[in-house]
Amino acid sequence: MLQGMATDPMDPATAVTWGPFIQAAYEQYVSHPSEVNPAAITNMPAGYTLVRTIQMTDFFGPVQTRVFYGFVAVGGDPKTAVVALRGTAGLDPGLPTVVCGHSLGGALATLLVADVTANTQLKPQAWTFASPRVGDAIFAARYGALSTVSWRIYNQVDVVPYFPIDTSGGYQPVTAGYAINSLAKAHWSLGCAHALNTYLHVLSPATVPLDPACKPAS
Repeated sequence: MLQGMATDPMDPATAVTWGPFIQAAYEQYVSHPSEVNPAAITNMPAGYTLVRTIQMTDFFGPVQTRVFYGFVAVGGDPKTAVVALRGTAGLDPGLPTVVCGHSLGGALATLLVADVTANTQLKPQAWTFASPRVGDAIFAARYGALSTVSWRIYNQVDVVPYFPIDTSGGYQPVTAGYAINSLAKAHWSLGCAHALNTYLHVLSPATVPLDPACKPAS
């Protein structure tokens, strides 16, 4: 009998813990877009050490070269490996492992966790923000049967989590979804509703200031 995905209560504070790792990956790329394998990560969360960087090739656009996409870091208490978004080979299976991502990164994180959990000793947690749908009903059911913690955090007024739009129902969201709604806390626009900062602010307004560009009109 398959053991279903862990049902620990969703803890917004834990979700916000992993958000800065994704933000650091964004900031590293924005500040040094040509640096494929940086020796250090811009604004790496305190107490974590860079283990390796992750490079991938964009699958659209005029430039088809490998670029920086994320990193693997280890640290914290208890000691934890944080992956964004790929590169678990060589990690200690005894370490708690977290895979986190935003938008396309969230979709890649979901696929990575499905693969790693099914084919290695690692049982990483998945924390995704604003992920689009990544598979059909069969994939969603198999993902839901994995014995790991996974939270798909989505803003109800963000369009990306509802894509791809498929009238035949070929694409289904994976469990477990945790809905937030930014309408009362942030200006609505496609960009603000989808921004990682908006997600983190709604989850923890006391600790994550809202981007001034997304503040609601007074």
